[in-house]
Amino acid sequence: MSGIYSNAPEGISNIDEAEDLRKLLFKPFYVYAWEEEKDFNGEIEIIQLSNKKIEISYFNDNKLIISKILKGKFKDGFFVVKRKIRPIGVPLIFYTYKERRIMIGLDEDDKLIIKTGKYDVGMIFIFAGGGKERNKYEFKKKKPSS
Repeated sequence: MSGIYSNAPEGISNIDEAEDLRKLLFKPFYVYAWEEEKDFNGEIEIIQLSNKKIEISYFNDNKLIISKILKGKFKDGFFVVKRKIRPIGVPLIFYTYKERRIMIGLDEDDKLIIKTGKYDVGMIFIFAGGGKERNKYEFKKKKPSS
């Protein structure tokens, strides 16, 4: 899995449906503003540190912008990142709950596969609503990790 990958997904015909790899890995709760342009520049380096940790680094113009270590475990050929949960509010008055799950793996062509899951619920008094979404993205490997 270690290697340097493009920040732009492959196989997406509608750019509005695309997510850059940097956002998926570093900002899973971020929502783009209406006029905000998505940034597909740069590249992501992934280094497998152990069976429970990977290091991800975002480079732009050969400069390290941000780096962090993701904790998780390998399951069925994917590194499953510990889910991220963001509850806000006071139940029965106002409450929002957001959950993100990320699975990272490789396909037979050595492309990085990112599977994401989103679950959002909101409630004000007795009114509640929410939804869930699953996506799969492919990212081209530029070169092995140094």
